[in-house]
Amino acid sequence: MGDKERSGNEKSEPENLIVNDNEEQRGADDPTNPLNWPTWRKVTVVGIVSAIGFSTPFAADISAPSIPLMMESFNSDNETLAGFIISIYVLGNAVGPVLFAPASEVWGRSVVFHITNVVFLAFTVGCALATSLPSMLVFRFFAGCAGAAPLAVGAGTIADLIPREQRGRYFAVFATGGQLAPLVGPVIGGFLTARIHWRWTFWIVVIIHGIITVVAFLFLRETYAPYIRKRRARLSKDNGNIQMASVPKKDIFLQAFVRPLKVLFGSPMVLFLAIYQAMVWGYRFLMYTTIPQVFGKHYHFGPSTTGLAYLGNGIGATIAMYSITKISDSLVIRYKDRHKCDPKPEIRLLPLLFGGPLLPVGLFWYGWSAQLEVHWIVPILGTFFFGAGIVAASLPSNLYVVDAFTQYAASAMAGSMLLRAVAGGLIPMAGNPMFAAMGVGWGCSLLGFISVLTCVLSIGFVLFGERLREKFPLTL
Repeated sequence: MGDKERSGNEKSEPENLIVNDNEEQRGADDPTNPLNWPTWRKVTVVGIVSAIGFSTPFAADISAPSIPLMMESFNSDNETLAGFIISIYVLGNAVGPVLFAPASEVWGRSVVFHITNVVFLAFTVGCALATSLPSMLVFRFFAGCAGAAPLAVGAGTIADLIPREQRGRYFAVFATGGQLAPLVGPVIGGFLTARIHWRWTFWIVVIIHGIITVVAFLFLRETYAPYIRKRRARLSKDNGNIQMASVPKKDIFLQAFVRPLKVLFGSPMVLFLAIYQAMVWGYRFLMYTTIPQVFGKHYHFGPSTTGLAYLGNGIGATIAMYSITKISDSLVIRYKDRHKCDPKPEIRLLPLLFGGPLLPVGLFWYGWSAQLEVHWIVPILGTFFFGAGIVAASLPSNLYVVDAFTQYAASAMAGSMLLRAVAGGLIPMAGNPMFAAMGVGWGCSLLGFISVLTCVLSIGFVLFGERLREKFPLTL
């Protein structure tokens, strides 16, 4: 580095330093590189991030069985607003990642985790104390904003820590929290609502997330290598081995906060996969908001037993998650061994071909067995395939985004989550009116036929994904 360049760096503010870094440039003997951390430290960080990834979706799922009593407390019988209690949280999920994921690429991952944990706690307390439906909706929205940020930043953390060929299994651990939430959340929520009060569905979230927040403050380490190197450069006078450029603050911030939208709309593959995930995520939350009405009307389930109706969905999702990540990592390792080079990210999309069809199978099974009022276990078995199909359709897409945009995985995930969360917030509002007009059988069949079409389109993702990625390269 020349004297003139060095002099310019010394005059610049620390925040103005950009460290030019990527996965290939990080040396195998660099102790500041989180990829070289010992396994126990990686497991600790992934464990904390996974716990956060459980707590925030748990807050959405645990309240689902309590919505009828919640609406009764607020003196409202509006079915659209009842669905909106779930939807507004998911709409908040669209806003948070777009702000906090790029912030993690400017100020580091750990500070974003800490800030969003505290903000999430504050607004969840607000939900527990809400005295009207409008205040509940406002608190739910801002809790959703803060609660979704760790999901996008967590994907970036996995990319920071884990080599490509092992990323699937660690991503499964990280995603376990999100899959356990729909498994245990509604069950706990149903019993708390029936035995104590619906407000305890929020207080239990405050207790659990409060503990996780304290543990994160104590043990969560920074994992974003460019930020670690920038901090080391700021503290050390010997910057000769670190490539830096002096960039104005406003340019750094603008570049970071535009990045999620740039990835979403600049990469056709990311956009197509985001639209696909948006549909799938909308179906997921539509199911959550309609299960209490469907099982209450057709099977006369009360608040405590309604939570059990969510078990099939959660178990199916959990089994699919571990199966798909194991298959995905095996495909990556096999490609690397055979071709002696890093695999293309499109390898991650292959499980879509056999996993995606589980979604329409689950929808047809659940809808018609509930419509015909077959024994209650039969529609719950249908939700097993539905839950497996949701994961099979979304997890390969997430792994593709992380592998394709490793250094900026958090921003890339945030862009993808934007459409997903908007659909997850709006589609469920149509669930109860649609089932009232069409019946649960034909309502689920309509959704099933649409998902059959997307299964066909997923073949195009696999066949033409590489061509699209190379034709539309992104400079981030």
